[in-house]
Amino acid sequence: MSEGSGNMEQRLAALFKPAVEAEGLTLWALSLTGERGRRKLRVLLDKPDGVSLGDCARISRSLSALVDVEDPIAGAYSLEVSSPGVNRPLIEPRHFAHCVGQRIKLKTIQPCRKSAKTFCGMLERYDDDPPRIVLQDEEGALTIELDNISKANVEYVFDDPVKKGDRRAKRPPKKER
Repeated sequence: MSEGSGNMEQRLAALFKPAVEAEGLTLWALSLTGERGRRKLRVLLDKPDGVSLGDCARISRSLSALVDVEDPIAGAYSLEVSSPGVNRPLIEPRHFAHCVGQRIKLKTIQPCRKSAKTFCGMLERYDDDPPRIVLQDEEGALTIELDNISKANVEYVFDDPVKKGDRRAKRPPKKER
């Protein structure tokens, strides 16, 4: 991302935040990618009880009108509004603070333990000064500064719906050949 793109994203976030919050949602993340004339504005929303398709459609119309009036983006762009999903990206410090107690997967810029750069475990703690997290994995607790994280996501684990004795979730029998 270029410096200009980051500055534009900050301006757009400041423009969008009041409209999003007025609808009872949170602006989780925003990104503006692509070159002039082929830009993509991606807005991720969150809400405690989940983001619905109706929420996305309503916010999309509202943000599109804001961009048309304020005209902060030069040239054509496409707007995509969605939920961050269950494996939501953790980009800003507030994302890490929000997800304490959840399982996450992350990649670091510099190795942290035994030359490893990829870690998966429970996000035990977030500290502000300096911004860092404590991740508990199978090898123990690991403290990682946010400046050393290149990518992080919540690692949602789905339960297997087929459990012994659960008649409602039986797998179909294998066909004999």
